[in-house]
Amino acid sequence: MKINKIVLSVAAGLALAASSASAFTGSLNDIVVGFTNGYTGATNLEVDVGQLRQDVAPGSYNLGNISSLLVNTYGASWASSADLAFGAAGTTGATFAANGDVKNTGYMTGAWTTTSGSLGVANSVAPAAALSNSSLGSANGKVVSLYNAMGDASATVVAANAVTIPTATAASWDKSNTSSFLFGKYDATLTTQLVAFNNGSFAAADLYKFSPAVAPEFLGTISLDTLGNLTYPVIPEPSTYAAILGIATLGFAALRRRKQALVA
Repeated sequence: MKINKIVLSVAAGLALAASSASAFTGSLNDIVVGFTNGYTGATNLEVDVGQLRQDVAPGSYNLGNISSLLVNTYGASWASSADLAFGAAGTTGATFAANGDVKNTGYMTGAWTTTSGSLGVANSVAPAAALSNSSLGSANGKVVSLYNAMGDASATVVAANAVTIPTATAASWDKSNTSSFLFGKYDATLTTQLVAFNNGSFAAADLYKFSPAVAPEFLGTISLDTLGNLTYPVIPEPSTYAAILGIATLGFAALRRRKQALVA
């Protein structure tokens, strides 16, 4: 699925009224952004933002404005809340062998540790080691449970791609992100970011790809500003810049040779 189609579908979903009666419909491959106001509230908000994975080209993508969803769920002062936090999770599927030989890939955000980081550049503390097959299998299972809960009758449909789930529900964002409901090695203090974190102007969480016995791979940053705009900045790795420069150099050389041939 191309990113422009993803963004258009997400924007269309966010534009629907909160009273929409349609059930949650999405792909298990999608990334879900989850919000929780710690242990002081009664409702979690989960928003499907599409397939923001390694197949997304460098750039800054606008995922839509979710201010109305946040206001309806957490009140008009959500952006200055001292305990409202968000993060994201995803998986490529639910099936893995009984012996723990995981066949799927997982995705999870890491919270920033600096208030002066650059969007699209990793500013979180990445997991020190790759997840084992068994721990990734557990993590994927919890993500699937969270995703399935979005379509459950107990969830309140607030838009085509967003639902609110009671905090007490085992598969809500709050419960899924605690040590009692493991995301493998994931921990709530590492995966979720306070919305008022970055000097009160925006908050960001880095998205990582997890595969069995492979070091976590940074993909990009999910950012939320105080107006409710969700964006996904992706900056190429240095090796990517080098490749782009090499291709551009070859193209320039070929163009120059062509011009010289025409002159001759």
